[in-house]
Amino acid sequence: MALATRLRAASILVFLSGSLAQGAVRLVSPDEVPRADATVLRALNGGAESVDVLIGVRDGTPPLRALAVHPDPAGEPARRLRRLAAQDAVARDFPFTLRVKRRYESFSILAGRATREGVLGLARRGDVDWITVDGVRRMHQTGAQKAQTLIGSDQANAIGVT
Repeated sequence: MALATRLRAASILVFLSGSLAQGAVRLVSPDEVPRADATVLRALNGGAESVDVLIGVRDGTPPLRALAVHPDPAGEPARRLRRLAAQDAVARDFPFTLRVKRRYESFSILAGRATREGVLGLARRGDVDWITVDGVRRMHQTGAQKAQTLIGSDQANAIGVT
């Protein structure tokens, strides 16, 4: 009888330790996600299995501030194609860990839902400039969202991009 009780107690202990290990979140350090900001790090370390993200893509097009100083409307169609091609390249490399929600032809940004593994991989890529959590604008929000600040929407609108 004592052997059966010991076996039962041992099996329960093994089951519980396995369950606790699965529920524990492995903390991600800033060094592991060098291009992700603090909001992404908080989401991952808070246990999120996937995160809605905005990804800044390095696509070789000039920044909006440079275009505001030296406009080049004739070059915009080529820049749009280049931006979309770069966004497609990033998405193609993460078919199972990044679900693209939106591509932006006027901005070097890709929006999607990334798993933990996807964020870790994206944050180490050379063609990814930054990653932040995709925020939701609230009806009574007084300030600009982080994404609006990052893309420089005021500067973009000032040069005619809508």
